[in-house]
Amino acid sequence: MRKTILLITIFFSILSNLASAGEPIDKKEIYAFFEDLVLKFNKQDIKGYEAIFMIPHARHIAGQVTFVSDKSTSLVNFDQLRKLGWEKSLLRKTHIFFASEAKAFVNVHWTRMGTNGKVLQDFTAFYELTKLGDSLKITYISAADTPLTIGIDES
Repeated sequence: MRKTILLITIFFSILSNLASAGEPIDKKEIYAFFEDLVLKFNKQDIKGYEAIFMIPHARHIAGQVTFVSDKSTSLVNFDQLRKLGWEKSLLRKTHIFFASEAKAFVNVHWTRMGTNGKVLQDFTAFYELTKLGDSLKITYISAADTPLTIGIDES
């Protein structure tokens, strides 16, 4: 009997949460967010690029986990990228795993291109986006050295 009451309570709790949930973040807004991200990155707009990240946020890149809580922390080093021969980055594919009214979990396939037209790096990054007011912010990013092929849709 206790199990039945517990199951009924859980069931109605889930239903009430679903009923009270607002509309999920629009897919077009998420795609536009990443188009804006790559545009700011390629223009080397450091302030614009860094403004899309929430402070604090977590990063798991190159096997290292970092918690960025200081607004003065540089999030990208374009001098270093240019020394490696970087010219631009391309957004290849985007897959939205989940979107609620406040969060979205997104996987993006990126390619970094060199000045000679060669691929410098092909990788996938997983993002947690959080809706703050009218804008999305990155609250977590994790990058893998190789592109993932499962769960990626053309955008």
